[in-house]
Amino acid sequence: RTEFLLTHDQNNLSIGARVFEEDPGLIVAKTLRQGETLRNDDRIGIILDPFNNKRSGYQFMVNANGVRREGIFKGGDTDWDWNGIWQAKSKVTDFGWSTEVAIPFKTLSFRDDTEWGLNFVRDIERNNEGIAWSSRNRSTGPSVAGTLTGIHGVTQGMGLDIVPSLS
Repeated sequence: RTEFLLTHDQNNLSIGARVFEEDPGLIVAKTLRQGETLRNDDRIGIILDPFNNKRSGYQFMVNANGVRREGIFKGGDTDWDWNGIWQAKSKVTDFGWSTEVAIPFKTLSFRDDTEWGLNFVRDIERNNEGIAWSSRNRSTGPSVAGTLTGIHGVTQGMGLDIVPSLS
């Protein structure tokens, strides 16, 4: 069993997940370095297609250690070199593990007041098991995403990042 809760304010899309596991000692979470592949860990994934075009979007993944990995969909492939700004915090609990994710709207490209594509994924490594809210033939990308409505009154920003530096 896996539960997701979505909410948003003007600046962030917030997602909470409770990932149930009968024996929390079976959770596989070996990766500790941000940006590393999470292929060998239990993990959850959030797929967002803000233009709802079924071809492009973003993928955010997190394991039970709170290690994040993000990518951007380009056609049928995921570019894992994309570095979006977002936060995640996870912890192992007596029911399994939980995570909280905050994705600033400034990290995403989107149009106002539209339907977004959305999917949730959970991978349980020890069973080689992949579960998704919406999938077709084990595919979980933007082409098979469900629909998210109600994103309005948010701030996208100007698309500029200012990084102060000294030389």
